[in-house]
Amino acid sequence: MDTEALQTKFIKEHFNFVDYKEITIGTKFVRKKKGAKRVICEKAESFFYIPIIESLQQLLLNDRISAMVLKKPNMHKSGVFYDMHDGSIYQRDNFFDEDRKSFLIILYHDELEVCNPLGSKAGTHKLDLYYYTIGNISPKFRSKRCAVRLLAIANAKLVKKYGINCIMRPIIEDLQLLYNGRTMLINGVNQKIYGKVLMCAGDTLGQHYLGGFKEGVGVAFQKCRHCMCEFDEMQSNFVEESFRLRTRQNYNRQCSEIEQASTKFVKKDLQTSYGINVRSALCELPTFDVTKQLPQDIMHTLLEGTVQYEVRFVLLHFIQSGSITLNQINGAIANHAYGYSEVSDKPGPLKESVFFGIDRFGIQSSPGSFISTFVAFYYWTFSRQKQSSLYLSY
Repeated sequence: MDTEALQTKFIKEHFNFVDYKEITIGTKFVRKKKGAKRVICEKAESFFYIPIIESLQQLLLNDRISAMVLKKPNMHKSGVFYDMHDGSIYQRDNFFDEDRKSFLIILYHDELEVCNPLGSKAGTHKLDLYYYTIGNISPKFRSKRCAVRLLAIANAKLVKKYGINCIMRPIIEDLQLLYNGRTMLINGVNQKIYGKVLMCAGDTLGQHYLGGFKEGVGVAFQKCRHCMCEFDEMQSNFVEESFRLRTRQNYNRQCSEIEQASTKFVKKDLQTSYGINVRSALCELPTFDVTKQLPQDIMHTLLEGTVQYEVRFVLLHFIQSGSITLNQINGAIANHAYGYSEVSDKPGPLKESVFFGIDRFGIQSSPGSFISTFVAFYYWTFSRQKQSSLYLSY
């Protein structure tokens, strides 16, 4: 096995290797050198797809994973959300209630900049990556990197040119087959296995693009993928009950109006009004609802968004009330006994400018630092002033 070719041959012959498929989605004309001349020729534009059914079959050859798939998930008591199995979408879906062996699939989409994002080649080799993981696996294993499996790779420029639905089409076709059941080998016995997508994860831009919504919501009248709120409503209302929610029915109706628009100008106006560009390929999945099953991105929306402001306001309240000083907060942050998973996100000392100066609009640090800052502050108040009004008010 001295060469890469021999290594690849050995892996294919002795391991349960799942090969990729190169899927052509279009062509373009390029200049190609032929002898002393340069001629114009046609070149295929394609992406790489790793068949999900074969990939799942490979997973089932692992006895521990196959045992998790065959086992029904543990439900927790009402009001406790430990895992996605405790959510209403899973519990109301009869597909998972029936006595059948089924995969609970989670899709994930994100972009990757291969080159220096500040360099001259930024965007040239940008990739769109598609992954999946299985919800049947226990959360303590599912959170590990090895539980996330590659599904497809495409050049980001091709995705923009042909649309994300072209990339999703072969994935959707395989998922439709899996929904109706496929025979797979489990513990040496052929058994019929089903599968269904419970949700798709990703950042806000990726979720909007995957769901057919406008990525840049600045020009859209209806900016949210979960409700039909407009800009003025977003500034004054902050609870779900104050908004008219999107549903699968009104999403399909709005998509139909866009598709049947009489002119390009009418179509563009409808797209701006509804905040929708195109009907998502995910709608072809049985019972999938893009208005409910594209959850918000907690890291960017909360931990890198509103949480930093909330942490600042809470700490500022205690400082201004005289209950604690900035030096005491920094002392609590420095001396707190962080766990092994918190050490990498250990926050630094807070400057006075965070509360009163040019940095007063937020605490700029990593998402984990927000939690670590507040945990350190909480344990300091708990241990030092457990019976005080500060502890009671907190």
